[in-house]
Amino acid sequence: MLFAPSSPRAHSTPRLPFSLRVLCAAALLGLSACGGGSGGGGANIGLFAPAGTTSPAAPQTPAAPATPGTPDTPSAQRALSVELRGFIGDQVVLQNGGDEITLGEDGSYSFATPLAVGASYAVSVKAQPATLTRSCSVTDGSGTMPASGTASVSVVCSAAPVRYAYATLVGSNQIAGWSVDATDGHATSAVSTVSSGAYPIALAADPAGRFLYTLNFLAGTIDVWQIGAGGSLGKVATTTLGGIGQSNLAIEPRGKFLYVVSRDVNEVLKYAIDPVLGTLGDRTAVVPAGSVPTGVTIDPSGRHLYIISRDANWIEAFSIDQSTGDLTAVPGGPVLTGLMPMALEMDPKGRFVYSYNSGGMTVSIMRRDPVTGMLAAGAVQVVGANGYALAAEPGGRMVHAIGSTPSKIASFAVDAAAGTLSGAGSIAEGSVGFSRVAMDPNGLFMLVLAEGLGQVYGYSVDAATGAAAKAAWSGLPVGLSPSWVVLTR
Repeated sequence: MLFAPSSPRAHSTPRLPFSLRVLCAAALLGLSACGGGSGGGGANIGLFAPAGTTSPAAPQTPAAPATPGTPDTPSAQRALSVELRGFIGDQVVLQNGGDEITLGEDGSYSFATPLAVGASYAVSVKAQPATLTRSCSVTDGSGTMPASGTASVSVVCSAAPVRYAYATLVGSNQIAGWSVDATDGHATSAVSTVSSGAYPIALAADPAGRFLYTLNFLAGTIDVWQIGAGGSLGKVATTTLGGIGQSNLAIEPRGKFLYVVSRDVNEVLKYAIDPVLGTLGDRTAVVPAGSVPTGVTIDPSGRHLYIISRDANWIEAFSIDQSTGDLTAVPGGPVLTGLMPMALEMDPKGRFVYSYNSGGMTVSIMRRDPVTGMLAAGAVQVVGANGYALAAEPGGRMVHAIGSTPSKIASFAVDAAAGTLSGAGSIAEGSVGFSRVAMDPNGLFMLVLAEGLGQVYGYSVDAATGAAAKAAWSGLPVGLSPSWVVLTR
């Protein structure tokens, strides 16, 4: 036995040795007792409790938790969402107080800093795209964060409504101009003309709508025109290119550099544009460009330029230095097209490049890497007519091939995921001799030149599908042998 018998006591609970009682007291500090002493009135939780002794006390009820809503409870916070639509270009910067977000394509986004319920917000555009083709505006940009759900701000980007159309008249060495309705393209003024250099083969408009540039094929010159009130043209300067045979030109979307394609010497020439006067500086760069380059296009962000070579049957890509405008060939080399490519078109969202292969009467689609500019050959679709022009509607859903012989509008739906084209109908126009096309930057209509008739045809563009339909006003007379057409704001 651990404990020897002793004489009976008033309390029946055995008494622990002193050392164990001390140890128990230290271990169970705060409890009522470690074992009953004489006269002990506490609950009996001794290490040794013989049968029949007092039952242990019931456990105490836990304290109720702290009531929510005390000053230490953080307020609910929610994200401020942004919906960007209609964006084409490089990037747009939005701000809400000190919080900024930079966006580069359509989609749903959120500012990095969440807002407490009841907090106010006021979103604005801090920096418009550096490209001048579109501007962005905020709707529902201010308010307070609701107690449920989230607050959403809408940002819509669009091109300025077009006001004027211009066409080159190679048969009379003139430029024709007229005012247009921004919704369907019909003429709202009489057509007027100005004299140009010999055989004005191509046009390019400053993206800000201030200047027009005419490439004169047989003169080897570029005329610079200032666009005045009512669309009037005033000649600013004439730049001599050095030799003849230049066949196409393009202006990058920031309006800083102009590029000329020379099919006779297989080169691309670069000129800086004076930001105030619109005049061209000295030629500062020349790069070789395949064999008989005929078409040129630039991606919406202004970072890559593409050339088609008619006799080499390929597309070549160049990166554009954002400071100097100089061109550097993109790694990977040219990508083959169909037979005799004559027209080149950029997908407005920069995902694809299209070529119209006149010799094979086909259209090719090339998937484009937006970072490197490299192209990957894709599907080919039959047009059934040779031609010289393509038009991609701004929503990126449809591309239209303008057939010359026979004259037709062949439409193709774009499968963005697969990178393929599928036939979406055509409009036959007989033998009117279609040459070039201009697509409204907001995708409402397009103008097509009927060179054989000296007329302009109009086609509405369906806002939901991008499909084309002939306008009732088609057949506007503009002059002798119109070969190129542009729209400006």
